Amino acid sequence: MQTNLVLSDRIVEVGYEQRTRHLRVEFRDGAVREYSGVDIGLYHQVLQPHPWRRVGKQLEALPHEQLHAAHPSDVDDSAPRHRSPRRR
Repeated sequence: MQTNLVLSDRIVEVGYEQRTRHLRVEFRDGAVREYSGVDIGLYHQVLQPHPWRRVGKQLEALPHEQLHAAHPSDVDDSAPRHRSPRRR
């Protein structure tokens, strides 16, 4: 399965196997999930910048398997974090 890096706050890379329609997603927190029954159009949406905002709910509704659990030590603490503006 060939993988592609994705511009995302949540996802590092994705891989897709067209024959089996499996999508493998590696998250920034170290988790890896494989989703079943993913059509090619949804895969192309995942390749777009910040895909989880658009298609995360769709993916989570599909059958999937957790291949690797998230580990707090795997999170990159140097990554920029979004903060809400302070109210005065």
